[in-house]
Parts: sequence; C-alpha cells; structure tokens
Amino acid sequence: MRSKYRRFLIIGIISAIAALLIATKIAPVAQADLQSGRAGYLSYREIPGITESEIEAIEKLRATNASFSFGMTLSSECFYWDDGSIGGFSGQLCGRLTSLFGIEFSPKIYEHTELIEGLETGKIHFSGEVSTTVPNNQTTYYKTTSIADRSVKLISLFSSEALATIAKERPINYAFLSHSALRELVEPYITVPFNTVIVDDITTAYNMLTSGEIDALFGDEAIEATIKADYDLLIENFTASIYNSVSLATCMPELEPVISVVQKYLLADGSSQIRELYAAGRQEYLRHRLLAQLTDEEKAYLTLHQNPAAIIPLAYEYDNYPVCFFNERENEWQGIAVDIIAELEALTGMTFGCVNGSSDDWSVLLGKLESGNAAMITELIRSPEREGRFLCGHNRGAGGSDGHDLRLCQRELRRLVGIARQAGERKRRHDNRADTLARAGRPVFMGPSAISVRLLYTGLAGRLSRHRHEAGAGRPGRAS
Repeated sequence: MRSKYRRFLIIGIISAIAALLIATKIAPVAQADLQSGRAGYLSYREIPGITESEIEAIEKLRATNASFSFGMTLSSECFYWDDGSIGGFSGQLCGRLTSLFGIEFSPKIYEHTELIEGLETGKIHFSGEVSTTVPNNQTTYYKTTSIADRSVKLISLFSSEALATIAKERPINYAFLSHSALRELVEPYITVPFNTVIVDDITTAYNMLTSGEIDALFGDEAIEATIKADYDLLIENFTASIYNSVSLATCMPELEPVISVVQKYLLADGSSQIRELYAAGRQEYLRHRLLAQLTDEEKAYLTLHQNPAAIIPLAYEYDNYPVCFFNERENEWQGIAVDIIAELEALTGMTFGCVNGSSDDWSVLLGKLESGNAAMITELIRSPEREGRFLCGHNRGAGGSDGHDLRLCQRELRRLVGIARQAGERKRRHDNRADTLARAGRPVFMGPSAISVRLLYTGLAGRLSRHRHEAGAGRPGRAS
C-alpha cells in the first residue's frame, strides 16, 4: 500500500529507534524464561545456606506485613508508564522478590531527599538506590552487594568544545550531583587538572552548562530519564571502566534477614538472574523512550505493524559486505543492516520481510524500491539524480569518508536536526516534502545500515535532514 504510513512514518519510527540502539546493545529477555527454570528458586526457602532463624524471621514478616515499599528516584531503572504504573528494572526486581518471599514489594518513585529520609525513618522499607560504597556513618544501612552496575557517564553540551581541548587551556570544571557517590569514585581516575562543582539537580547542571560555569557533569546511566528531551546534551562513557554499583538496602533492623537471604540468593547464581532482569528492564525503558518520541500518527503505524501479517517489505543486497549480504554457506541474510532490523523487531514487535531473492542484482532491488514493492533498501548512495525521488537521511557520521571525529560529527548532526528551536520549521518542511512524494507515488527510503552507523543523530522524532551533501562514488554495478 503506497501510503504515507508505508513511506514516511516508518522513517520517524526507525530514526527514533536508532537513537536508542546506539546508546545500548539490547539483549531481549523472554519473560517466560525468567519465570521458568532459568529463574531458579521458586521460594526463598530453596536458597542454599538459609538458616532456620532467617526462615522464622521472614515468616514473621509475612504474617505481619501485607507489602513492602521499594523506594527509588526517577531514572531509567524506575519510571512511569502512561497509565501510572512503574516500569524498568525496579519493577522487574520487585516482581522477582515478591515471588521469592511471598510478600508484595511495591516500587514507588520519590525525590532523593524524601527517599533518604523515608529509609532512615522506616517509612520506606527498601531501596535499590544506595551505593555499595556509601559508608555507615550516623545511619546504619543493611545492604547486599551489587544488584546493578551502572556505567559512569560524562554529560556536556553538543555545542561545547571537546573536553580534551579545554584541558589544554585551563582546568576543566566538572560537576557532581550533591547526593551522588560518584565524586569519590571517579576523581582518582581524572588525569587532567580540574575543579569540582557540586550541583543539586540536573536542571541546575544544565543551566550551568549553558552559562559556561561548568564544562561537564558526571552521572551514571540511570540519569538518562531525568534529562529533558529538549536538552542538547552529549552523553558519553567516562574513559575509565568504572561503575557506580548499587545495593538492595534497608535501615530497619527487623528487615535485615531479608537482606541476608537476598545476599545468599545473589551468591547462589542469583546475580546472573538479576542481570537478566536488568536487561529486561533496560529494554522496557528503551521502549518507553521510543514511544515518547513518536507522534500519534507514528504510534498508529507502530500498532498496525505489530500484527505479524502486516509485514514491512525490505530489499536486501546480497553482495554488500559487511552492510548486507547473503551467506550461502549458512543460507541466511547477514550484516549490519540485518542485525539492526532484528533489534528493531525485538524492540517494537514490528515484522520486516525481505521481498527479493538471494541473488537479485541491483537493478531488481532498485526497481522494487521505486515501484513501492519494497518500503526500504539496505543502502542507497545519495546523488543529485536521486534527489526528489527518495526520502533519505543524512549520510554522515561514523564510517564516513570525511574522517571527522565521531564526537564532532554527533555535535554537528545534532545542531542540524535536533536543536529544539529549529525543529518546528524542519518538521513543516519535511512533512511538506513527504506529502509531495506521497502524492506523486514516490517510494520512501531509509537504510537500516545507515541508521546503525551513520544516521543515528540525524532525526529527532523521525524528521529528515534538509541539508544536502556531496554524494560519494558508487560501488561497481551501482548507478551513482
């Protein structure tokens, strides 16, 4: 069906998905696996090493507690779905603890100060927000070893100079959140002169970034959910391979047996099962972010194509290694584009299907694209002759021929298509162009391989870059 759904809306959805895929390698986890034998113990009583006194204490808790509160701050591990329910790793973990102990663990989101006060007063029973490195000073925490290892991130403006350049001229002004344990964790690994600035929240940090008072903010990966969509920020991994590890913790002595049993669970292969829950929660968050970026029309398209019968037709190249090729020995399509499409299917529930044979040459593929029999193709070189015939994304980024540093490419591309003050005009222009192509019966192109390594930062909510660039040389057999 040559409609706007088949041509243009898919670009919005895939561009949004691409921005999520670059941030993390998705590892889909089947919920059935987590609730079957792979999930391990059906009851806390089955955990090796549990003592009679621990069983007695927990049974007493079961008799006197209808539920336990599990407090978290808003993060990628704990967020609200549109219906008000809690999603992410915290929801997954609470489900696992509920099944183990037979007592409901109920996740709830608090401000950080409220969370700490609630833990200390006993109004909040447990939390997964307490760092493993937090010392017991005036407050005694009963806590496990790590239940989640969060990678450390450096957050700066896309439009700012690279930190390495700043360090050559003056000390870098690094900010840390006041409630974070990251300062003590990362400072030994900073190898350039720097000043330390303490900030209360991400909004304050963003204002100080834009004013030039600070150059970058340290955070962990869970901070993503607190960053507003219109903040033009670059989030990078800190160079050192260090992690902010958090525990399951409580301040209530009577709940210490629960902590003790969970610790034994972690040691009895429970840690690997918790990692699976984390991966499942991470995928929930990616889906949450994706849906937040889509328009109502794009959401309708997504819903339509979650029906396995509503296959999105693709044209696959058989000889474009490593982007897309047909492996005759293994009798299957392989390559970057194929892997990305598989990730998209796992995340969205949409179904993509190849509409060409394993040896069809380029002219056949291009014909299917132009006729509308294929909605997309795995790669298409942009050229003046093709302008106006296809909808294409910007083709610069990692793997490009210009040799730019990836960080600089990301910044430039974000300025071109992502800055909020330009988004309205860009949206109108691209929508007009899409309407024109749809009325003319022109097919839409969006290359999955380009999504994976070139187009990641070219479109917020699927808006195509209106900026043209010089076309590169074609491969043999491909018209340029």
